[in-house]
Amino acid sequence: MQITKLTTQVKNPERVSLYVDGRFFRGLDKLVAMRLGLKPGLTLTPTLVQRLEEHQTQSNAWETALRSVAHSPKSTAVMRRKLLQKFPAAIVTETITRLVEGQILNDSALASHLANHYSAGGHRSRKQIWALLKTKQLSDPDIRSALDQLDGTHELQAAQRLADKKNHQWRALAWADRYQKIAGYLAQRGFPYAIIKQVVTKDSLETQ
Repeated sequence: MQITKLTTQVKNPERVSLYVDGRFFRGLDKLVAMRLGLKPGLTLTPTLVQRLEEHQTQSNAWETALRSVAHSPKSTAVMRRKLLQKFPAAIVTETITRLVEGQILNDSALASHLANHYSAGGHRSRKQIWALLKTKQLSDPDIRSALDQLDGTHELQAAQRLADKKNHQWRALAWADRYQKIAGYLAQRGFPYAIIKQVVTKDSLETQ
């Protein structure tokens, strides 16, 4: 098996078509061809074919990961799961390592970014934000660190905002009934009792 021609693909200049013994053999990334020193006249041995397949699979995994991150930020665990659906475990591990070393994947930074994003609406409890971050398959230490970086008054302010809203909605109810409904609503949304006790008071809500 001898390489007879390599031509740049018209639709994708970053890839080439490899011809062996005058026939199309396969397409591959131009960088892969360069790394392996592929050129007309070179004998394509079984060992070289195996190396070609390995390098191309590595390249495919890398490009898949970059496209996935470009679409939306991913945690290391989510990226690993996605790549394992298409690529061998060894190549996935190698790809993840490159992504982490290049700071393309950074679970700590992602957790902080998402925590700030989820808290920006001003209506979520710490417990709700924790649950949302867990859906991204982030670790407990990264989530805890991200939440600790939030403004210390965030949860109190969010609870107060919701309590004010619900107090207005249920203003026709007697205070005792209104208190139970507002307190129950906040509890369902994950606010701790200590905060509920601070915001659901007759003095603060009756003055509205």
